[in-house]
Amino acid sequence: MAEDSGELPLVPGATSSSGTLKERVPGSQHALMSAAMLDAKRARMKVENDREALANRIARLQNEELRATKRIEQTHRRTQEILAAKNRHHQQQSEKEKIRLEHEELVEAHRQALSHIREERKQATQTARATHAAQRQALGKSNKESMLKNAEIIAQQRASELNAAMYKRNEVRKVEADARERKLREKELMIAHLQKRAEERQLEETRRAEQYDKDLAELERQEYELLVALEGHRNERQEVYAELESTLGHPPNQQQLRAGGPAAMA
Repeated sequence: MAEDSGELPLVPGATSSSGTLKERVPGSQHALMSAAMLDAKRARMKVENDREALANRIARLQNEELRATKRIEQTHRRTQEILAAKNRHHQQQSEKEKIRLEHEELVEAHRQALSHIREERKQATQTARATHAAQRQALGKSNKESMLKNAEIIAQQRASELNAAMYKRNEVRKVEADARERKLREKELMIAHLQKRAEERQLEETRRAEQYDKDLAELERQEYELLVALEGHRNERQEVYAELESTLGHPPNQQQLRAGGPAAMA
């Protein structure tokens, strides 16, 4: 009977020790189960904490990616504004170049007119001199042929009066010629001043265009750096997803890693 039941035969005086042994065996099993449950709970809490930390890290990376995207959009918008400003600047330069060419044409026409006036004045002076010489010669010849001594004196008086009148007229013409020359010099100085101002404005516009090109190059460089940083953030996020999947016990495949997002994990 004792062998079939698998229990030890009771000996006299061993009743209390056998009962204590039966109580000790279930108690030790309960302690082992409790320890195993505590270990499992601790492991589950650690996994939850790791998952929460990874989730926070993913959220932070997503926020950084959003900020980087906004910065890229702002940089792109600023680039478009600078390109528009540059196009407007080129259009203004074209209009200014057209105005400059028209101004140069006017200046050239004015110079030709001045040259023509000077040539006409030179020809008129030569003609007046020739006419005056011919008149004096004719007058002298007439006085010699038709007048006596008294007539010669009168002729001399008249000649002196004529010379005085001619002198006065020549003085008046000289004053008028000096006034015209002064006006011409003033016009030439004004034209030179306008040309100098136009050249200074052209140099300033060229400097502004170069500054616009430098600003555009700097913005393009910043945009490239932001794109590189965004690509780094995406790679880091993929590594985080891979680490999260590895921690949870579901290693991701290559398609999920390429997707790199919660949608792929789902």
